[in-house]
Amino acid sequence: MSSRLPPGARLVPLELRGASALELFRAGFDTFDIKVRFNITEAEAHKLVSSSLSAALGRSNPYSTNSLPAVREAHRWPSGRVAYAGRE
Repeated sequence: MSSRLPPGARLVPLELRGASALELFRAGFDTFDIKVRFNITEAEAHKLVSSSLSAALGRSNPYSTNSLPAVREAHRWPSGRVAYAGRE
């Protein structure tokens, strides 16, 4: 991590330097602070906190590929003859 923090980021106290993303989140740091601490994107920080929280609560990971909804077949329009301008 660089010595200069981006505007709006908070410095992580020494007692929390080895903390996980979930521990930082529970200590009041937001995903922006976690992003800066772990040098990842904010979306990755959100996924890291969410998956860690799900594991701590014994719930399924909302970001696992196995929990995605099944892809439905594309909607097909009816094939009947419909009158419109220019059609004979």
